[in-house]
This record gives sequence, C-alpha cells and structure tokens, in this order.
Amino acid sequence: MRITYGAELPLPAEEAFAFVADPLNWPLFFPGRLAAAKDDDWGRVGGHARLTSIILGRPMTMDVELTEWDPPNAFRYTVSREGGPANDDNRRTFQPVPQGTRLIGTTEIPTRPGPAGLVDRLQMALVRRLFVTAMTRLPRAAATGTAARRRVARRTGGDTTVRAVDEEQPDSHRGSRLLDDPLRVSGG
Repeated sequence: MRITYGAELPLPAEEAFAFVADPLNWPLFFPGRLAAAKDDDWGRVGGHARLTSIILGRPMTMDVELTEWDPPNAFRYTVSREGGPANDDNRRTFQPVPQGTRLIGTTEIPTRPGPAGLVDRLQMALVRRLFVTAMTRLPRAAATGTAARRRVARRTGGDTTVRAVDEEQPDSHRGSRLLDDPLRVSGG
C-alpha cells in the first residue's frame, strides 16, 4: 500500500532539501512529534535518526535509517518501530519550480494477508492523516525555520542550531500552497 503527497516550498531546492532532510526539523511540521535526534552518520546512506511521537495517545519511538542520499534532489529512509523490522519505505524528491521547490513524497508499507492486512490499512489511514497535516504545515515551517537559521548564523558566526518549539499551526497559511492533489493512496 502506498500514499503520495506533496507541497510547494517557497525556497530554492538546496534550502528546501536541507530543511526537510533534517529530522531535527520534523517536529516543526509533523503533528505529535515529541523528540527527534540524529546520529553523527545522518546525511549518508546508512545514517540513523530516532523519532518519538504520540500515536493513539501513547509515546512510540521509531528508528530511521537512510537508504538514499542525493542532495538536493532526493532522500529515502526506512522506519522501524521499537526494535521491530523496518516496514515503512519513505522517499522525498525535490523539484525546482518557479515559486521555489516542489516536494513529492511517498510512503509505502507491505500489505499482509488476512486480519493483519486490516491493521496495515488502519496504519496507513493514520499515516495518511499525519501527512495531510504535515504537508499543510510544511511550507510555513520551512520558510520560518530557514529564516531563523539565517538570523542565528549571522549572530553566531555560522552556528545554525535552532531550538524549536512544537506549536500548533492553523491549517491555512498565508503565502503557502499545497499541490493540487496533495495526497493520493494506491494499492492494497
């Protein structure tokens, strides 16, 4: 089962990639993210990160491993939950457009037969809902986060670490635009 989603970011491809590919920024636009950490090997194939989110009211830690790294064009990663096998395949591609950069993402999970397949479909429905919200928030978060990094870099002589607060943002953002068909679900 596969979902496809996207957004247009008001940034050049290099900046859009740098923002979206950094797991430390994901709490700025994904709902329910409590914490994000990346290992020193993040930014190359085999790199790792960890995310802790609230899923159905309880914290869940997910391990992320990069399987493709091609700045500023694409990155891909798998997700495993709480020590289990990696079953989510996630890819992000970045395409320059006149207004900035178009992000196209996909998430795919295998669908198991029988009752387990129902669980897979429910999981993908939850993932779909998360991505609808994330893609709505992303253009503003990317523009705001990138501008904040520039300000911090000017003040600190190049250190671009920004501490983020996960705040609820409204679904409509002035100056941001989702793709005409931000999310498609296929397979199954």
